[in-house]
Amino acid sequence: MPDELQTQIRNAFETVPRPAWEAITGCTCSECTEIRDDFNGVLSNDREGRKMDYHCWDMGFMTDEARHYFLPAWLHLAIKEPKSGYADALLEAFGQDAGWEPPGGYSPAQKEAIAAFLRHLKATDAIHDWPEYYAALFRWTGGLED
Repeated sequence: MPDELQTQIRNAFETVPRPAWEAITGCTCSECTEIRDDFNGVLSNDREGRKMDYHCWDMGFMTDEARHYFLPAWLHLAIKEPKSGYADALLEAFGQDAGWEPPGGYSPAQKEAIAAFLRHLKATDAIHDWPEYYAALFRWTGGLED
């Protein structure tokens, strides 16, 4: 299942364009500049998590466009370690309404990949915050599943 899910995510997001350096974050503070500099050299499917570990909780600082591009990296690392900070950071972010409107929006295949990821977290018993999980599931599927 994890390998199939990884492939589903890779296929769903493979055509998302890489954001320009200045479009990675929308702010010029030192923290956001560091995020831009670090992610400017990171591929969207960085499975090693080199710089990702440091920025595990920084998705909220990214623009919608950058989140769209770098999301597969978070997803891949959370699948690799479902009980990690990556999974928790994604659940928190996925339940929020803001930050998920990149140009062109998310395709049906991308939304299904995100929903499949959420179901995977449930199947691996990696959910720590059930209200957050259901908020995310509702956000990405349009209704509650069980």
